[in-house]
Amino acid sequence: MPSLLTIISLNLVMTFSFYPELLKYQSTSIAGREILEMEKEGEKIYNFKKHSYSLDVNARKHVRRIKPSELDSIPSGTKMFVKGELLYILDSAAVDYNIIKTYEDFRITQVSLPFLLKNKRQEVLRKNYIVEKK
Repeated sequence: MPSLLTIISLNLVMTFSFYPELLKYQSTSIAGREILEMEKEGEKIYNFKKHSYSLDVNARKHVRRIKPSELDSIPSGTKMFVKGELLYILDSAAVDYNIIKTYEDFRITQVSLPFLLKNKRQEVLRKNYIVEKK
């Protein structure tokens, strides 16, 4: 009986504390929900270069991908979700942009000790962005 109570207690802690806290670092989920709201207001947002199932699921639609070769053809004011490691492509293509929102990102399926330790977490977090072309 004590082991059953321990299992149930651990499950409750994980369900109501650990997992919700962990999901704050899945930037594609958060951005997807925000894209859903932005598009309800009439804005069109693209996903730059890399496909993300999580972004699509949370936006409740396929967020159209835009390739580097299409950057010249999109009008100013266009918003894009850009993974941090791809921001250099916008810079090298001389695209003038504003960062609208920055997200902290961590692949939550690969939880590691540095991530779990708050004082080391910043070392393993990546950045993703919503940018607007000027």
